[in-house]
Amino acid sequence: MADSKACAEVGEPRKMVVLCSRAIEAGDAGRLPDAVLVLTYSNRAFAYAGMGLFANALRDYGAALSINASDAKTYAGRAQVNNLMNNWQDAVADYTAAIKLKPDFAAAHHNRALVYAQHRNFDKAIAGFTKSLELVPQDVDAVYNRAYAYYLQGTYAAAIEDFNSALKITPEHQNALELRGVSYVLMGLWPQAIADLKKSLTLDPNDAVRMLLLYVAQTRTPGLAAGARKALKKYSHGLNLAAWPGPAVLFCLGKLTQNALFAEIAKETDATERAKRTGFASFYAAEQNLAQGKRAEARRLFEKAAKIGAKGSVEQRAAENALKRLPR
Repeated sequence: MADSKACAEVGEPRKMVVLCSRAIEAGDAGRLPDAVLVLTYSNRAFAYAGMGLFANALRDYGAALSINASDAKTYAGRAQVNNLMNNWQDAVADYTAAIKLKPDFAAAHHNRALVYAQHRNFDKAIAGFTKSLELVPQDVDAVYNRAYAYYLQGTYAAAIEDFNSALKITPEHQNALELRGVSYVLMGLWPQAIADLKKSLTLDPNDAVRMLLLYVAQTRTPGLAAGARKALKKYSHGLNLAAWPGPAVLFCLGKLTQNALFAEIAKETDATERAKRTGFASFYAAEQNLAQGKRAEARRLFEKAAKIGAKGSVEQRAAENALKRLPR
């Protein structure tokens, strides 16, 4: 019994395995109650998972469930390991079993929703985060993760509503602030985007992508367009503009021509990375052309960004949305 208690308290995975193993030997000899043995198997499984020994962890969770198949926490623990092993459907099945045993198990609802979101089943993910929030209404992780699922789904108004809620609970939530700003960009709500992007740059002053998005929002806003380049110069001072995405910043600052920007990208030897950079740069080049009244060239570049940009990236999504709003 002492080894079992120490196993739960020691914290360091390798020591946990040693102590839990001794306790399990005692349990197998009939010297531990079943409830303690189940907990000890689960603790050793947790330790194995922390060491990256996932097969051992699954074996121990299985042993625990063979003793007590009604332990919701054991199913949830095994679900986490299955997800780490990319056995996501088994992870969902285990979380579902845990929820069936314990319907108010908020963490199981939340973590199953995370698995669904990872595999782009956003409707089920959103439903899971919503259920988790019914059980724990002020859980900022569940609020933020639901917002992110809405964002990935392209339901930006709902995402913004949840980002607002997350920021009410945790005003310094940087990810919520940044993605709310990006959501405003994707909706074409430029003044709101500017406010969030400026604030996010005070938290992370070296984020070149946020600088470029702020530049776009300002060029799109009457009264601010004339000062957009000056603001970008101020924000980007001190950055290494020789490293990507620095050349895109230099282009927006007027220090690289469009042809020179794409020539710089062509030097990238990795074809996948070269395509991503081309899509990225095409979006900002499109915005620059649009600001100069060159709509045909802007459309061509928006189409290019939408087609070859990194799928789901801000620039690829923004290009798609810009095309919907661009008059023919």
